[in-house]
Amino acid sequence: MVAPRQRRACRLSPSLSREEADARATLVADLVGRLRKAGREGAVESVARRAAAVPAESIERILANRQEWIRGNEHADGDAFIATKKLTFRELGEAWTSGALSRTYPGHVPIKATATDDAWRLEKHVYPHVEGLAVADFTLDHAHEILRRLSPKLSPASRRHVAQLMARVLKLGAYPCRIIPRSPIPAGFLSRLREEKALEYLYPDEDAKLLAHTEIPLPFRIMYGILAREGMRSGELSRLTFADLDLERGAVKLDENKTDDPRAWALDPGVALAVKLWKGHFRPGVEDSAFILVEPDIRKAPRTAPDQRRPARRALPRAPQESQGHAAETLVGSSALRMKAMGTARGYMKS
Repeated sequence: MVAPRQRRACRLSPSLSREEADARATLVADLVGRLRKAGREGAVESVARRAAAVPAESIERILANRQEWIRGNEHADGDAFIATKKLTFRELGEAWTSGALSRTYPGHVPIKATATDDAWRLEKHVYPHVEGLAVADFTLDHAHEILRRLSPKLSPASRRHVAQLMARVLKLGAYPCRIIPRSPIPAGFLSRLREEKALEYLYPDEDAKLLAHTEIPLPFRIMYGILAREGMRSGELSRLTFADLDLERGAVKLDENKTDDPRAWALDPGVALAVKLWKGHFRPGVEDSAFILVEPDIRKAPRTAPDQRRPARRALPRAPQESQGHAAETLVGSSALRMKAMGTARGYMKS
């Protein structure tokens, strides 16, 4: 139990025996009770998950840092990652995508902006086939078997991405974690992408119909309109804050992105005006650090459960219908889709 009136499960380390698992569950429950008694409700879930997931060898670390967590220091040494020979592939992968490895080895494991996407792919395509398998026991045959089981509907790029994630986790196991002497994945394991797909784009009349289609929630239409005109990645837009924009001068600056190549450019005038209207009607008074869209992972809405597909619509305050139409019409009336949005996304570098 990690939240009032709401039962949630914490995944225990697969390396625990039944007796150790029972003892760990008792320890976590005690820690949750102490956190709540100390008024630390907001830290309950994250601390409980970390305490539940560490291997048996790290139990002393939990006990030593329990008081620090209760006092409010969620980033005490208990949040550091400790590699052990029994560590499973899942545990190492989750330590990477959760940022624990970055905090433990800041000079060797950078934080990834796409960590959420990586965690989703590992959970969907890799973890189910290696549940309980130690990093030290992972072989090249396991990697080939995982790729063999991938859906034939996956594109070559998606298949390569899965292979890339496996190779990255195992390289981390070799260094800096030093669980294994070297990765079992050899050079040349990643398949070559022989040809690029033809880029798709919307014609101005198609774009206008899409943005005027009121059955689509307004946040999604705003998202589509911005992506079409600015050429940024969906992940970049999902993390875009009002501080990244200068709406008075019509400029945008991306310091953090997938390629670690900071970019800045002039916004389409229609986008700048539409975002102004969006903020004025639906997000008045928010801080500059707030996301422009209602939630940072709005691009993943189609992947979520049916009852969670449109959280943005439910989260928005009601506004006059003409206000909603005005923001979308501003995008429709802006200087149509530019050639860069049709061919090469703006600011991208061809390699």
